[in-house]
Amino acid sequence: MVQSGLSPDGQAKIEQIFTTSVSTITLAPGYLRNPLIDIAYQGEARVSSNNFLNGHVVVSADTLDKVMNFVRPFVVLSPDVAKAVLAIGTVKGMAKTGPDGRLVWDIEMTGAPRQLTVNGVPIPIGD
Repeated sequence: MVQSGLSPDGQAKIEQIFTTSVSTITLAPGYLRNPLIDIAYQGEARVSSNNFLNGHVVVSADTLDKVMNFVRPFVVLSPDVAKAVLAIGTVKGMAKTGPDGRLVWDIEMTGAPRQLTVNGVPIPIGD
């Protein structure tokens, strides 16, 4: 369990801010680069008082092949690694190829009702 260093009064004030207004989270253009992958991202999301997330995020990657090749030998060690390989393959399959050859995921979040699309394809999410 995560312990909060906030007083009950402080926690109540923060909850009031989030339940009476719309908060905006900005994901400034950025990168995650290492020898296995080069990911770029940017976007913005708004969290409404009813906890619905509305926004648009674009993520791109040079390739996921190097990551897959790195992780694949470890599949025999753990079912969790096998699940990770499956997840990486699924994510790669959802990508479109951008004009520069990078894999691109254009993600839209809307609500209510909660909806998520990746490159225009609806993704089922729970309530």
